[in-house]
Amino acid sequence: MERVIKTEIFPSNRPNSGSIYSAKDGNPQINFQIGGNQPMWLDSATLTLNFTMRILQSGAGGLAPNNDDQSGAGAIEIRTNAFINSMACFSSINLTNAVNDELEFVRSLPRLAATIIPYKSQFDDYANDLQFQFGATSNTEATGMMNNVDIQVSAPLLCGMTLNQDLIPLDSLGGLNVTLNLAPSIEALFGTNAAGAYYEIENPTLRCSFITPQGGQMPQIANYPYLAYSSYYNTIQTNDETQNINCNLSSVLSTFTNFIPTNHIANSAVDSNSTYELFDGNPAGAGIATQVPITRYSMLRNSQKYPYRFQVDEVNNILTNPLLPSGYQVVYESQLQRNAFTGATVALSDLTTTLVGNISQAAQAMVIHPAVIDQHYNSEGLKCYCIGGRYDTLGIGEGANFVGRPFSQRIESRFIPSTGIPCSSYTFMLSKHMISMDGRGDASLAN
Repeated sequence: MERVIKTEIFPSNRPNSGSIYSAKDGNPQINFQIGGNQPMWLDSATLTLNFTMRILQSGAGGLAPNNDDQSGAGAIEIRTNAFINSMACFSSINLTNAVNDELEFVRSLPRLAATIIPYKSQFDDYANDLQFQFGATSNTEATGMMNNVDIQVSAPLLCGMTLNQDLIPLDSLGGLNVTLNLAPSIEALFGTNAAGAYYEIENPTLRCSFITPQGGQMPQIANYPYLAYSSYYNTIQTNDETQNINCNLSSVLSTFTNFIPTNHIANSAVDSNSTYELFDGNPAGAGIATQVPITRYSMLRNSQKYPYRFQVDEVNNILTNPLLPSGYQVVYESQLQRNAFTGATVALSDLTTTLVGNISQAAQAMVIHPAVIDQHYNSEGLKCYCIGGRYDTLGIGEGANFVGRPFSQRIESRFIPSTGIPCSSYTFMLSKHMISMDGRGDASLAN
């Protein structure tokens, strides 16, 4: 009979401050070692990262912020992204085995989180479980008031290897090493008083369940398949941009790309983890009116349209409206976003809840028709936007081969190069990988 062992794992690197990790204090990394050569599986569905997040003012003797003047002593605005909150504190996650073979390295982790969390969650999810998972509410004001005090978080690890919630054979890997790299505070925090402010992560632990086999003997495993995210960075500076990525991955299941004005990155005045559309003509990047639509989009493999043999065309949806400061009607691009859903989440047929839609994306952002504001909607028209698509269209785990075949995406937009702000684009690919065991304790990786 199998036995379940519930356990808590503490970091293997303990800072001089005791239990507090902070990029500000020179402790920008948290390391965990899970298992070893013991005959057991890790139940990845139970794996959670637990910690206390604390935000502190600059030079204020350890004082917390006072978002929305909650204490009545004068507002001190220091905010985080309302869709992900605590996940803004982690720049990347790295998974390796016992001999430091890299199994998965997710860079730009907050930007991954800023898409996949709201794309598969709805307003009610934020009002319930996402508050204790990530400390997130989807509402800027509500999240800000939460951050006026310490927040306890119990979050899943946002990586491909735990996405399917499979059993991971720890003995075959020789254990699993998890490294979390902390983001600079200037990227995690923003607001009127965010310059010099910082965050702390206190008492981080991993909690999970191990499963031991009957008789203490693991079945022999020749191959162990798993999923992993890969991340890539590009910039957009023209209204007809083709981005090329030599990912060299043999089984890509899906991909998505989100955007941010380049001058918003590491800028304490604005949110470094926002996922708006492209921006145009406003160096400060403030206001809905500066966003411009993507008019046409296509995905390519080796210069051929794939998997969609057509170009998504939203030109007829983007109608000129002189009453709007931007000159464009605010329209939700349903066809473009239908494909994006399948890239950012699971197969569309399996999608049950989402934050993204006409209400939150278009009606909420209308300039001349104010949105209905209640506890659900962000009063600042906060958007979650991306483009992308899915290669595993049947949902059977069969990905597309990009070995020696570059991935490309062509993005046409109303971007005006002479006045526009260069935009950074973050592309994430979910692909299938394989660990092969030779029966003598040695393992080899294939992507």
